[in-house]
Amino acid sequence: MKKILGSFFYIFFAISAIFADDYYFKASVLKKEAFVNEAVLLQVDFYKKIELGTVVGVFKPKSNEFFEFKEYEISSKSTKEYAIDEFKYIVKPKKDGRHKLSLLGSVLIFSSEDIVGSSNHRDAMPISATNKKEILIDEINFDIKKNSKQAVGEFDIKIEQSEAKVVRNEPAHFELMVEGIGDISDLKLPQITIENVKIFEQEPIQKEWIEDGILHGKISKEFAVVSEKSFEIPSLEIEYFSPKEAKNITKKTDIKKTEVALDEGFQDSLLDSKQEEETKEFVTIEETKSYIFYLFLVVFGFFLGKIKINIQKSKKQNPIKEKIKNAKNQKELLLILLPYVENEKAKNIIDILENSEIKGKKFQEAKNSAIVIFE
Repeated sequence: MKKILGSFFYIFFAISAIFADDYYFKASVLKKEAFVNEAVLLQVDFYKKIELGTVVGVFKPKSNEFFEFKEYEISSKSTKEYAIDEFKYIVKPKKDGRHKLSLLGSVLIFSSEDIVGSSNHRDAMPISATNKKEILIDEINFDIKKNSKQAVGEFDIKIEQSEAKVVRNEPAHFELMVEGIGDISDLKLPQITIENVKIFEQEPIQKEWIEDGILHGKISKEFAVVSEKSFEIPSLEIEYFSPKEAKNITKKTDIKKTEVALDEGFQDSLLDSKQEEETKEFVTIEETKSYIFYLFLVVFGFFLGKIKINIQKSKKQNPIKEKIKNAKNQKELLLILLPYVENEKAKNIIDILENSEIKGKKFQEAKNSAIVIFE
């Protein structure tokens, strides 16, 4: 009983001894005029005196019918006098008109016993109502304009092509990218559809960052196309609303053409036809010679043709092996091997590349194992 009373009086006197200047919240937004679904950075900072180790500020806004919140980052820093917790959220208006955004925060005050051994008090729950204080941080009036698009910002779309020419059944590699200002998660990458080809896609990679108080984003996806004949990547497009131009915008990619050629170094039928022409030429020239000499020339021409075939085959490098040798990292090697996932040995290497990070010696071993498949 004494221990409980002691804790109660400790908290009571602690609250009484902490004044407004000892801790406070501060809120800021970059703009108060926006369009529906436009991403606006909201930052709320909680300041507390360095010596107030038992005081924790909490800010966790909840979405409602007028505003949607998405947590971007929570971090800490300090000055000589204050410890500062920074709460960064992306707020998106959901309805047009004039709306007031009321920001509420909580201050939690703990006894020293409550926080011993705890590394993060920000998410701690108060023990009782006596050590929790609700605070109206600020009220911000927004003027929201109409917009019918989910994606709002300034974006661009493009396709980068690694090879403009490949041989038959060799993968051609591409990267599809959408980048710009705004909430990139509101945009979806266009579906890639090409008839009579095989398409192997990696999972999209999404990045977000804040620059000068503005949300930027990028989403990209690498894919490989395997075809027996020349093909083209059709123009792909995205649609969004531009606050700068106050209208809907459509952006398109250029058509990407890829030439698919026969790999002459490995086409015996083509070389055999050339060899037959060369043999006929020998016969035509040596018509007046003896029959034995004629047979000698025919046989000599045949072996000469076969020797030529072997020389051309040895000189011709396997393009897949060369790509594997030149792969600079795990990601490049994975894209090269993806089209051959039906090969059991290739699939084993692909599984390793997809499920674990390999570098240095292990990466070289993976490359060597892949090369053996195409020997």
